[in-house]
Amino acid sequence: MAQSTQEEIIRTLESSDLLHGGQLNPEQQTRFLQLVAQFSTMLDIVRMKRMMNPKVDIDKINIGEPVTESADENTFTGNTNKPAFNQISLDAKKVRSSWNATTEVFQSNIERDNIDDTLMAMMSERIATDLEWLAIQGNTTLGTSTPLDRLLRRLDGWDKQTDSCHIVDFGGQSIRKAVFSEIIRSMPEMYMNNPGMRWFVSRVTAIDWMDVNADRQTSLGDNALQGRGVAPFGIPMISKEGQPGIPLIPSTKSLVVAEATPAEVMGNRFDTFEIVAGTNDKMQIDVDNIGAVAITLAAGVWRVAEIAKMINDALVTGGSKAIATDDRLGHLVFISPTTGAASEIDIQAIANDAYSTLGFAVGVTNGVAAGGSGTVNEGTFIWLANPQNFIWGILAANDPNGQNGTRVYSEFNKDFDRLEVVVYNQIDAKVENNDAIVKGINVRRRQLT
Repeated sequence: MAQSTQEEIIRTLESSDLLHGGQLNPEQQTRFLQLVAQFSTMLDIVRMKRMMNPKVDIDKINIGEPVTESADENTFTGNTNKPAFNQISLDAKKVRSSWNATTEVFQSNIERDNIDDTLMAMMSERIATDLEWLAIQGNTTLGTSTPLDRLLRRLDGWDKQTDSCHIVDFGGQSIRKAVFSEIIRSMPEMYMNNPGMRWFVSRVTAIDWMDVNADRQTSLGDNALQGRGVAPFGIPMISKEGQPGIPLIPSTKSLVVAEATPAEVMGNRFDTFEIVAGTNDKMQIDVDNIGAVAITLAAGVWRVAEIAKMINDALVTGGSKAIATDDRLGHLVFISPTTGAASEIDIQAIANDAYSTLGFAVGVTNGVAAGGSGTVNEGTFIWLANPQNFIWGILAANDPNGQNGTRVYSEFNKDFDRLEVVVYNQIDAKVENNDAIVKGINVRRRQLT
């Protein structure tokens, strides 16, 4: 590629609001944080701490008992009260985001001169999603075998931290008004007068609650059907742009149930998936012992829904049942159409298989008969809390000459004929006061009829 073309591509990307190579200046840093808030749900409403240094202490004051007492005229009781002081420490952990774009992308893309803004908008949205996912579901005990694990292992997020708040275990019950009332009952009285209290629920839970209320032959039912007025017991649900619920609160946590369950297996890779003919385009699956069906995936770069359709079309053509779907977050999922011990998904070895690309392994997965201890990936949790109780810190100093902020680096790799971009951030997530949070766990997705 000619030097002038290289320089043109780099100059085009460097003209973007954020991509200037090195630490963002104060104005660009502010713009980046605005984009993160724009493309996330929780990070837009929690307490954001713009950290000037990698380690920051936030003072915390606790007043746990009455400070008012009976008093008589001209009499000093001798009793004094003072609040308890302690600190919350934010320790910014480094995270790295990277992507690349080949020359062919710039040459053939229909957006032409706008590709730089398009790429940065897409990557800002992806980074915002990653940072929110980490803040909510981070778990330092995870390994490094999948891209999601490599993200979430960086720190312990709010889900794990709130395992020591007030817990209500619903044991697999679906959403209903009693779920909300039991959570409210468990909140200490001293916090219930806080007007900032909100419900934090998954998007699926919010939809289930609207579905429950939509059956009512009242204005409440009409409003619920149209997504309005979602405020159980007068406490609003966190929402964004009219969409109740938080997409990155999981609704696929494992639950133990006594009823018959289907065989279910979920891939651990995200879309998109690149299939190469003769390299990773084969699969062989036997559903419920009907008989193995050989599947050949078309070469190309495919989204998860497209892969699911190819698999299902091949299975049905081969006399089997459609089993492939997605988990709404980019994973491919296989679910048997039957339940019980005979329910089975057998992923069989075959040459040039697509299993590692899609995140699967060879093996047999069975369902469980009624009365056993089967598992379903239909669990979620609910928080009742003030959004300001969740703290999200990001190293984002206003000093343009230092290194305390978001850093963006780009270079042209002549060996691969592509532009490579790396973004570094340092972030942390903390809960200020677990005593002011109630967490309902093991809430099951509602079974629709």
